[in-house]
Amino acid sequence: MSISGCCPGEKSVNDDITKILIFGATGMIGRAVALSAVASPFLEVYGFTRRPEIESFAETNLRGNVLGVEYVIGNMLAYETVLEATKSMDVVFLNTFFWETMSSKIEYTQGYNVVNAAVASGVKHLIYCTTDYNILNNYECPLFEAKARLSNYIVYTGIPYTLVRISWCYENFLSVFRPHPTSKKDFAIALPMGTNGLNMGCLKDFARCITLIALRPVKTINRTIDLCTTYLTVQQIAEIMNNTFLYYKFFDPQISLKEYQRLDFSGAKELTAMFHHYQTQSAWDTQSMTKYDFTPIIFEEWVVKFKQEFKQILEEQIVENAHYLEVSKSPIQRAFPTVLKKVERITKEKWNKIAYNLQDFLSPWLGTKETQV
Repeated sequence: MSISGCCPGEKSVNDDITKILIFGATGMIGRAVALSAVASPFLEVYGFTRRPEIESFAETNLRGNVLGVEYVIGNMLAYETVLEATKSMDVVFLNTFFWETMSSKIEYTQGYNVVNAAVASGVKHLIYCTTDYNILNNYECPLFEAKARLSNYIVYTGIPYTLVRISWCYENFLSVFRPHPTSKKDFAIALPMGTNGLNMGCLKDFARCITLIALRPVKTINRTIDLCTTYLTVQQIAEIMNNTFLYYKFFDPQISLKEYQRLDFSGAKELTAMFHHYQTQSAWDTQSMTKYDFTPIIFEEWVVKFKQEFKQILEEQIVENAHYLEVSKSPIQRAFPTVLKKVERITKEKWNKIAYNLQDFLSPWLGTKETQV
């Protein structure tokens, strides 16, 4: 759906076109923002990518590219290429990605280069997708450390900014964090959250809000915005799933942080720290996105809307884990074989393919049909 014309306060037809450059445009979040942004006639959308093998962007929709986006090839670690890309841009959207290198230092350097280039180029508005993690906390969270430091640096530079803190994406349940079969009918939602709730929302809604922030920056300049539509415990998530799927049963296996970290894969420590941080979060304002003049989808509605996609995922999970389901194991052991298998596969590629792993499932709720190769 086009954003233009459906929201009060939208730009008028007499307003100038705004040029927006999206860093991380072929990743999960950046691509969602690109899809949302190209729907507005008031935005001229550019995407920054370092993948020179991707050609003919205007003619194809492969490998996560979005029709209508003009892509610029560069490297966020090469300042000159970033500076060249930001020239003449009005708005820059930045999302840094820890898992590509699993290095907070490299992630920070990438973001630092973009921020400095945006300042040097006179960018009017920098929107950064960040976190509520504080580097002064008494626990470490490498996954969010660079984002916290970059947020502080952005404020320090004096560039007009909006810091957008998005919550857990519903779409995670259809990708890396799928429910995991413990029998042919039972599925564990293996998130080590204990009895704590999880702030959540739909990726498409996050992207739409970010697009509106780019179009109507007056109320969000130099502010931090939390985006969330739902706050649920894992047990409540399982109950919602049970109400939607009568044949399958979902449950919370009550995996502890200590048990999660003992899993033998590269990245277990970082994911454990991430969930530890999520456990410290209180409930965000679940009405935050309604302030942007549209009604975001709540989790119950989202599960129903994508029931068929879920059913396909569950059936695939049963087939993929057939060997484990035939072996008697403890509930904890039986809840995690797919996690181990999937994460080991991703880490062998240093996690740099994680966005592509998600995109197979993204197209239905992002409103596009793609050709996958």
